[in-house]
Amino acid sequence: STVGEGTVVHVELPFRVPEERAVANAPSASAFCSVAPPTTASGTEAPGALTGAATSAQLEILLVEDDKINQLALRRLLQERGHRVHVANNGQEAVDLFAQHEFDCILMDIQMPVMNGVEATESIRTSEIWSARKRVTIFAVTAHAMAGDRERFLAAGMDDYLSKPLRLHDLEKLFIKHAVSAQELP
Repeated sequence: STVGEGTVVHVELPFRVPEERAVANAPSASAFCSVAPPTTASGTEAPGALTGAATSAQLEILLVEDDKINQLALRRLLQERGHRVHVANNGQEAVDLFAQHEFDCILMDIQMPVMNGVEATESIRTSEIWSARKRVTIFAVTAHAMAGDRERFLAAGMDDYLSKPLRLHDLEKLFIKHAVSAQELP
């Protein structure tokens, strides 16, 4: 920002537009959250590809985020895709919820009060050693995008990294990449 010149800010919001108001050639508002199915080398849809508005199975997702607005936005987007979302406000709440429930995936913010995301991930990974449960997939979801951050998060036991602002399309790519699947189909 330069004094006297102002600041330019770009914001993307995933709003749904009622059909009767949609312009014929305009992309639908739900396109922000859509996923193009992965394809094979021949250009055909890959087996098990995501189709439609939701994945084939409802996932149990633990969203660990201290910002209330981010919680609300991510929770709604994931619920609209058919997933069950539990929210923890900090790393300690995440560890406590993990001890009580099985999750298919954890979306872990990094910078939080009480216990940060790296400490929470290390605690969860340590507890899994003594547990008969399957290993949960943990994705860092953070504004930290400096060189070396991704490697630090992976070294702490996270499976992958998404930078904020999070795009649901990128998250669903990670679901496919890491074969995140529900314990039971709905």
